[in-house]
Amino acid sequence: MHNETKSFRLVPMREDHGRDICTWRYPSPYDLYHWDPWEQMVARGEEFGDPRIREAQYRAVLDESGELCGFVQFFPMVGVTRLGLGLRPDLCGQGSGAAFVRAIVQEARRSAPGNEIDLEVLTWNQRAIRTYERAGFVITDTYERPTPEGSGEFHCMVWTGTIDEEEKIVGNNERSKAELLPEFRGLLAFAEEIRSVDARTWDEPLGPGKWTMKEVVGHLLLWDQYFYESAIGKIAEGKPLTLKQLDFDAFNARAAQYGRTQTSGKLVEELVLWRSRLADALEGLSETEFCRSFPDLDGKPFVISEYIPDFVWHDRHHIAQLREFLSRSS
Repeated sequence: MHNETKSFRLVPMREDHGRDICTWRYPSPYDLYHWDPWEQMVARGEEFGDPRIREAQYRAVLDESGELCGFVQFFPMVGVTRLGLGLRPDLCGQGSGAAFVRAIVQEARRSAPGNEIDLEVLTWNQRAIRTYERAGFVITDTYERPTPEGSGEFHCMVWTGTIDEEEKIVGNNERSKAELLPEFRGLLAFAEEIRSVDARTWDEPLGPGKWTMKEVVGHLLLWDQYFYESAIGKIAEGKPLTLKQLDFDAFNARAAQYGRTQTSGKLVEELVLWRSRLADALEGLSETEFCRSFPDLDGKPFVISEYIPDFVWHDRHHIAQLREFLSRSS
């Protein structure tokens, strides 16, 4: 499933590159990496929306055909080149990530030969961490710091100047089905916690401009339903996947709308139903199937063992969000 033969080159980021990057949409839980609309970025003079910042700190990453594949920001720090990078959503999980990162490291070394090279990555983002390790980075520190979504736990990863063998990296970082499934079933216990919350509380926003409890739970259960019906259920039945690239903003809007139209009792029952179906189907798969690459409807690889940690983090994010809300409401 890996495509490390792809080559990349860095060029100054142009305005049209920035416009394109602002349209990129990542699936949950990676949707926190979305940029605001280009017009807003320019109006606020924010990041690459400001021509001076764009010229000084940002580069576009192109493939051999000149197509925009990603970007990098070189943060201004003394003695350190800190990288902030993003790969185009449809290229994520396609196996070219390490080559993409190595091209960026090469430019960082050329620009500031004496600097240490590092980056920050959220600790739940195991897919990115594996990619950085294949490109020669190691974790040197872990800490919490504020993010637009609240406090986040980050690893600092430093480039070591060496590239580990991919087989060694994958073997050290993949987690077995037996390790992951108990965490994946954890959402079921939380469903029981919120079953007795009064109906009025379910309709209150979690904060200014935030979803209600109904909308959050609708969001969780409809992603579970889609994941089961398009991927896990198909694998369990030996059928081709119908999983494909979605308009994630539109899907989330439909999920929130669905939550608003249901009773709290029905939402809890459906949350339990779909998570139980998922977990039971996963339980029935062999370890080989759990780690195997299956082609989705777009022809892209889908690997269960790489998706489940992201689902677990997504659960924990919303569970913490709801528990904090309920503690304030009690």
